[in-house]
Amino acid sequence: MTRMRQFINQSKWDSFLLVVVTCFSLFYLLAIPFGWIRTRFELTEIIIFTIILLINSELLERLRKLGINKDGITFELDQIQAEQKHQRDNIETNKANIEAVTNILQRLTLLESQLAESRTGTQLLSQNFLLDDYELKHLRKLASDAVFNYQKQPSFERELRHLRALGFIENIPGKTISHMPERGDLKEHVRITEHGKQYLDKIESMGTTVYSASLSDSGSGNTSEKSDRIYSSGQG
Repeated sequence: MTRMRQFINQSKWDSFLLVVVTCFSLFYLLAIPFGWIRTRFELTEIIIFTIILLINSELLERLRKLGINKDGITFELDQIQAEQKHQRDNIETNKANIEAVTNILQRLTLLESQLAESRTGTQLLSQNFLLDDYELKHLRKLASDAVFNYQKQPSFERELRHLRALGFIENIPGKTISHMPERGDLKEHVRITEHGKQYLDKIESMGTTVYSASLSDSGSGNTSEKSDRIYSSGQG
C-alpha cells in the first residue's frame, strides 16, 4: 500500500512538473514574436530544455535514438520501429498465406488431372471413395435421357451439393439446390458436367461393379442407413 501511494504521489509530481515546463515553453515561444524577450536561447540552452522535457514526459520511455548536430536535434521513437516491424510481419504473413493457398490449388489441380487422365483399374478403384452408391445413382440418372423425378429430402440435397463440389454437376442458370420445389424433375435444376460424364465413362469402361447398388430393386430386402429416401421415378 505504501509503495502504491508513493507511486501515485510521484505520478502527480511528474504531471505537475510537466505542466509547469510546458507552460513555460509556450510562454517563451509566444514572447519571441512580441519582443518580450531580448535574448534568445542558444543551442546549449535548447539542448538542456529538450532533455528536461524528455525526462518529464513519457517520450523518454519510447526514445530509441537521440542526435544533436548543427541542424538541431533529431530523435527516433520505438513506436515507429514497432509499427514498421508490425507491417513487415503482416507482409510476411500474407505472403505465407498466399503460398499456402497456391499450394492447395496446385494439389487440387493435380488430383483432378489424375482423376481425369488415369486409366488403370487400381487408380480408378482408389477413387471410388469420391461417391457413394446414391451419389453415383444420381449421376447416372442425370446422364441418361430419362426424366429424373425426385422427392426433396435433406440427405438428397447434401448428395447433390457433394456432386456439385466435385464438379460432376452444375446448377441450371437461375436455379439453386436450396430453392428446388419439394417434387419435380431434377434436370430442370441441375445438369451433369463434362467432368461428370468422363468420370462415368471411366467407371463403365473398367466394368466396375462395386457401384452397382441394388437401390432400384424394391424386392431385394436389403436395408441401409439411407433406406428412408424416396424416389418417384420409373428407375427407382
